[in-house]
Amino acid sequence: MPVADAAVEKAIDGLARGSVQAVSTLTLMVLRDKCSFAQFQRITTAFYEVFGSVHLQHAKEENDKDHGVHPTLQVMALRSLSCIVPEGALQEAHAKETCNALLNRWPSILEWILYLKNDYVDRNCIDVAFRVRAKRSIVDFIGLIQHTDLRPIIPIIFQTPEALYTLLSLWRLEVEDHHFSCCNDSKDEPPVYCTPGILDCWQANFVNTEGWSWDDLVVPFDNDGALLASTTLAHLRHDIAQVPMDYDRVICDIHLMTTFSIKECVCIPMLQQGSMLAVVSLIFSLVRSEHSSDAPPLVAKALSYACWYIRSYVEAGDGLTWITQVIGAGLMEALLLVEPWIKHLPDPDDWEPLQQLYGEIIPKYSIHRPVLELLAKAHRDIEATGLLETMEKHTPLWAAFEDFDGVVRSRLPLLAGDDTTTYSCQNVKCGKSRPAGEFKQCTGCLHVYYCSKECQSFDWKHGKHRIYCNTIQKRRAHGAITHISSKDHHLFDAIILSDFTWLQPQVQDLVVANPGVLVAIHSDYTEWPSCHTIEPVTETTQLPTCGTCDLVLHAKWCDMIELARKSTSPRILIRSFIPCGIYPKVKLQVRPIELVGLNDGGVSLVDTENTFEHLYECSNVGLSFMDSAFPEVNRQEREILCSGGAPSTPVFAV
Repeated sequence: MPVADAAVEKAIDGLARGSVQAVSTLTLMVLRDKCSFAQFQRITTAFYEVFGSVHLQHAKEENDKDHGVHPTLQVMALRSLSCIVPEGALQEAHAKETCNALLNRWPSILEWILYLKNDYVDRNCIDVAFRVRAKRSIVDFIGLIQHTDLRPIIPIIFQTPEALYTLLSLWRLEVEDHHFSCCNDSKDEPPVYCTPGILDCWQANFVNTEGWSWDDLVVPFDNDGALLASTTLAHLRHDIAQVPMDYDRVICDIHLMTTFSIKECVCIPMLQQGSMLAVVSLIFSLVRSEHSSDAPPLVAKALSYACWYIRSYVEAGDGLTWITQVIGAGLMEALLLVEPWIKHLPDPDDWEPLQQLYGEIIPKYSIHRPVLELLAKAHRDIEATGLLETMEKHTPLWAAFEDFDGVVRSRLPLLAGDDTTTYSCQNVKCGKSRPAGEFKQCTGCLHVYYCSKECQSFDWKHGKHRIYCNTIQKRRAHGAITHISSKDHHLFDAIILSDFTWLQPQVQDLVVANPGVLVAIHSDYTEWPSCHTIEPVTETTQLPTCGTCDLVLHAKWCDMIELARKSTSPRILIRSFIPCGIYPKVKLQVRPIELVGLNDGGVSLVDTENTFEHLYECSNVGLSFMDSAFPEVNRQEREILCSGGAPSTPVFAV
């Protein structure tokens, strides 16, 4: 039955007199009784007038006098507008008028939003029930951003920094004060929109626009990226624990974690607070729980987003911490358990990170002893579960598993070996090598050793160690250094020498074809499968780039050439890139050719002098997988971390 104009006008008169009941009456006329568009315009206009500047001034004056006047009418009207405005934009013929009306009223509504947030939601002396209702009304109104029918005005209205700060502050409040927790939303009046969903829609709309500022994200969190990280993670953990789980919220939570982590000041704290463990736990929870018949597409999407987060940031910083963390948490088994859900999200791009983790990223890190040991255990556990017998063969995931299986089986025997540690004096022009304990360590970088004070001083002044040492100290303070033990060095050598067995014929041919010419082997283990280049040193041009550490690395390489040439017995130059997140390490070696099994038998004794070995930490700050999509986001932080300085010369430590 059509709504009578008289009934509409009567309710509007009641609204003008401050009737709270009139708000509900008018809202139902739009949503339940489906009034005409002309009536809709009268109703929304009446609501907009509730937010006039005169009313705001009156409310502020009453508040200053501490009369305890609560703007209940505005709170209810704001929430009603969030419900009825989309109704007016549903029909294309009326969408423009609806959008224009909201656009014209936006400045005064924004003033009211800020007033309600600052003077009521944020004040502990106000009745908490009213504070919760005010917060919910603000969130619901800002949630209009999610309506595609209102997109013409979204860039104008919702890109306002004050609105973003307000929403982020309320999102933070949800985890800091249990009264505002989203788990309380259904006890009284369920929200029209959820905060994570609004924020997810927000960043999707504006993250690539000219007016977007990544720094705006941390402003409501006291400019502390760690606080933003903890808030994001708290929302995910809360939503994972709910029964039944709200898949949409979880999907938004993970997407926000992935997006916000593009900012380095958020990414590293997020990881340090256990985000990888939380996401692996989520995968296990989703694949092992029972779900309703209509849930599989959403479950599959949540699993896909979880894989994307791990793939995006598991190599952040030095990478090793997070790689070992997720493997230890059972990631290899969890990813295989995802297989039955792949069919519910048929786009191959959605599952690309799953295959990359299994078939590319994890295998290349097996060159590190802690990773290989964890992979061996994961391999045994997977075989014990019988999971492989139920997997579908000849799929991309199965092919990725076979890569994982192959690398574990081939490299596991290399774990056993000689644990004798030998250090080289890092003054390349010295060329001495001695057992561990005979050389002394630089106390600045804690990476290199010298046979004497004179060699240390020479390398500091002429070997560019000053630049290297300074940057390493900054990275350590930044939390971006992973310690490499002597056992790790042994596995590096074992894998490198093992690979040389099939390179030997090529090297031998090159030596025969170029008598008296040094041979260099360049191995890149940062890619999977690893790649190797063999060439005469006379043809070696500038080394492939490694960021701002190029000059230091190339100078070291030139000194290695000089060292090898002055040796009385044949030498081979070896340069191996070792995966370590955005900070690859470079294993530099000058070795007697017989030590790598490449001699022709003409040398009977191994010359321990004129050798060199150093695991070089690339001192630049590179781009991670996600950083490469937004290369300018953390540019300033990288420049600070990479900038050279002149610290005092480190002393020796025994």
